[in-house]
Amino acid sequence: MDERRQALGKTWAQVAREADITIETLRAIRRGKNEPSDLTKRGLDNALQWQAGSVQRVLSGQQPRPTGSLPSLTAEMHGDADELDSPITPQLRALLEQAQQRTNERLAKLTEQVERQNELIERLLEDRRGA
Repeated sequence: MDERRQALGKTWAQVAREADITIETLRAIRRGKNEPSDLTKRGLDNALQWQAGSVQRVLSGQQPRPTGSLPSLTAEMHGDADELDSPITPQLRALLEQAQQRTNERLAKLTEQVERQNELIERLLEDRRGA
């Protein structure tokens, strides 16, 4: 939760206020001394701009899901393979693999170009030293 709070540029007091809880309650939740109610979890999800259920996921040792992200991709990035239940997951995987392959090919070409340019620069420097 702290990483998300910092990423959003919020203080703990702001998070508590937006979640409609006291700072003391939030502190107790963060320290594991208070099991938040469902209403409190929803408030924290909203305050931290996470998808519903993310606070529960964090409390269970899993990764949260930011609002607006694709759950299946987020789950895949964090290794939650059991949550990859979207019907478009295979298509997304194929597109990601294609994009990765094109990126790798382009990177290889750029690397070759840089190496050729470095060789040319070395030759020019050698020619200048010899002249």
